[in-house]
Amino acid sequence: MSNDVINIVLTCDDKYAQHAAVTIVSVVKNTKRKVHFYVFDCGILPENLGRLKQLDVGSNVLEVVQVQKIDAFENYKYPRCYSPAIMYRLAIPEILPHLDKALYLDSDIIAVRDIGLVYDIDLGDKLLAGNDALEFYEDQIADVKCGFSCGKVYFHTGFLLMNLKKMREWHFFEKAVEIVRSAPSFICPDQGVLYLLLEDCHWKVLNYSFFYCLMFNHDTIYPAVCYHCSFKPWLFPEVLMRFLPGMYWNIVHKYYKYLKFTPWADCKNKYVTLRNTVEYLVKWLLRRNWFRDKRMAPFRSIIEEIKKA
Repeated sequence: MSNDVINIVLTCDDKYAQHAAVTIVSVVKNTKRKVHFYVFDCGILPENLGRLKQLDVGSNVLEVVQVQKIDAFENYKYPRCYSPAIMYRLAIPEILPHLDKALYLDSDIIAVRDIGLVYDIDLGDKLLAGNDALEFYEDQIADVKCGFSCGKVYFHTGFLLMNLKKMREWHFFEKAVEIVRSAPSFICPDQGVLYLLLEDCHWKVLNYSFFYCLMFNHDTIYPAVCYHCSFKPWLFPEVLMRFLPGMYWNIVHKYYKYLKFTPWADCKNKYVTLRNTVEYLVKWLLRRNWFRDKRMAPFRSIIEEIKKA
C-alpha cells in the first residue's frame, strides 16, 4: 500500500455544503491513510462555510479553496437543478497546479470502503478514470450524440480519478473552457462537455466493484463508494427510507449515519417538505423524456477544431 497522502477534491455551492460534509466524514471513517480534502468554495455562505471549517477530520486536512470565477462556467445556461459549481471540476488541474493526482467526488457520494483502493489505480498515460454510464443515461446520450460518433464511451463524472500532470500537458483546462463556451445547454452539463472533449483513448474505465449507484442495477455488494444520483436521501424523511427495498435502505441510511458527525446534525430535515419532495419527483420524471436529437449538429465543427488545438 502506498504511503502517499490521498488528495480529494469537492466543488460545491451553499446548497451542497451540508452534503459535502457528509461525503468528507464518510471518507474519513472508512480510509486508513491520511487524506487532504480540497473543497472549492463556489458560493458557500459564511454560516455554512464556518460550519464546514469546524468539521472534525481527525489527523486529515480540510482546505477550503476560494476559487476565482470563470466567466465561461458562470455564463453557461444550466438546467434549473444545476449551478456553476458542477463545472469547476474541469478546472482542478489549473486551480491545484502543485498536485499530480487527485480524486474528484461529487458531494452526494458516500464512501463505504477505503478510498485508497481507487486512488492507487495506475492511470499510466490516461487523463482520467471513471465509470462507463452509457446504458444508464439514455436521455443524456441523446442530448450529446447527434452529429458525433455513437461508439464513444459516456462516463459518469461524479467519481473521477484525475491524472492532473497529464491533463496540464494536454491543456485540458483551456480546451474544456472553449467547449463550454460553444456547447448548448445539456441535461447533465459537465458530462456532456467531457463527452465532447475526450476520446475513449483518454479514459481508463473503472471496475464497477468500486461504484454503486441507486439508479444502477448492479449487484455490487461491497463498493468503495455509493452514489445517490437522482434519489437524494435528504429530500425524504428518514422514516420513509425504512419502507424501501433492502438494497436502498442499506445505502441511503448511511447519509443519516454520517450526518450525525457533522455540524449539520441538528438540521437533517431542512429540505424535507412535502412541496420539495413532490417538486423533485416531478422534475426527475420529466427529465427522463427530454431527448434533444438535433441540438449538437451546429456545434460539431466548432468542437472538432477545439479538440485539434
